[in-house]
Order: sequence, then C-alpha cells, then structure tokens
Amino acid sequence: MSAPALGLPDVIKPFFLFSLEKQGIALGILAQDLGPYPRAVAYFSKQLDAAAKGLLGCLRAIAAVVLNIQEAHKFTLGQKITSSPPIYYALHNYLIGKNIARNLYATITQIT
Repeated sequence: MSAPALGLPDVIKPFFLFSLEKQGIALGILAQDLGPYPRAVAYFSKQLDAAAKGLLGCLRAIAAVVLNIQEAHKFTLGQKITSSPPIYYALHNYLIGKNIARNLYATITQIT
C-alpha cells in the first residue's frame, strides 16, 4: 500500500489538517478539496518532545495538532487551516473508561 500522490497547494482554497498521535509521534495530513474529495497536499511526521510524551492521551493528541499546525504553516502561507483532530474521540474514550462521561450524562438527564 502506498500513499496517494500529493497535489500542489492552492492558497485560494481552504486547507484541512487531519492529525493523529501514535506512540509519541505526531502524524498529520494537510489536504484541500479537489471536487468532492480531499486531496493530500503534505504529510507530516514529527516526534513529540519528552514533556508531551508524558501527558495523557487526549493531551498528547492536542500536542500533535499543535506540531502539525506549525509544520502546515510552511505550506499554507498564513491562510486559514481547519483542523479535525481526533481529540474528541480520545477524550470521550478516556472519560468513558473512567465512568466520568456516564456519570455526567446521568446527572444532566436527572437535572433536566
């Protein structure tokens, strides 16, 4: 399996950044719409620093997004970037694992 070919960035079109943290590495794809589908403009892979590696998974995901945004600015020339991190899923899974989300939902439904 190989990665799809990269397209040339067009600063007129909006940029989308997809980020993921895996095993202490910040992974990212910078994309732009080409018709109905996103087309990759750049791939990023950068190791998190020691401080970020020691954080909880949801905070490591945020650190990965920050690193990827810093790298993406080299391609976007200051244009707006829409980021779609999986942080919501990571945070949700963490809260579910700790029963915090279930308890919070139960409390909210009792109040309303």
